[in-house]
Amino acid sequence: MDLSLTDNQFAIFLGLASHLRGFEFATVEKAITLHPFGWIEVNNNSVLKSELISLACLLKDTDLIIENNRDLFFRLSISPEVVYFDERLFSFTVKQADLNGIQSKIPVTIHRESFDTAFGKVKDKTEEFKLTLEFAHKLKSLTVHQFSTENEDAVKIEDTYKKGLHKERKFLALGLRSLIRREAGIFKFVLGFTSA
Repeated sequence: MDLSLTDNQFAIFLGLASHLRGFEFATVEKAITLHPFGWIEVNNNSVLKSELISLACLLKDTDLIIENNRDLFFRLSISPEVVYFDERLFSFTVKQADLNGIQSKIPVTIHRESFDTAFGKVKDKTEEFKLTLEFAHKLKSLTVHQFSTENEDAVKIEDTYKKGLHKERKFLALGLRSLIRREAGIFKFVLGFTSA
């Protein structure tokens, strides 16, 4: 689907998606009231109301339907679990001292930057995960070397990731689709791997 949105329409869509995912807002526009299950209420006198109505009409024949209840309540009509955010908002960090250490499990963090929407600013969020030292090194190897999708060691790294970290509730709540993907026949670690 090729859909062209204005910057303002995109900011509205981003606000709906963020609230649907349950992201916490640092600030919320005065014309907006956030309700459970992704619903937002818009003040009757708000310019945002007409923009939401217009965007709902624009998207009505797509898979990205915006529910409109009495031109007052709006929400994205999709499952929150399939809403993901741009990987450029995320970073992956592990301490170099931990990578050089001898502990069997080490802490790593995944951070989501704060970002602006038409409804307000979404708070940043950082989650910590415990990974085995060996697995952390294997993830790092994906950032240093190019592995074919046929490479058995890389397939094992992907498999370990999908059976563990990828299924963790904290990871899923961040809104990142995946840390590893297959791209043009190569395994790719999608975030920058920072060892501080």
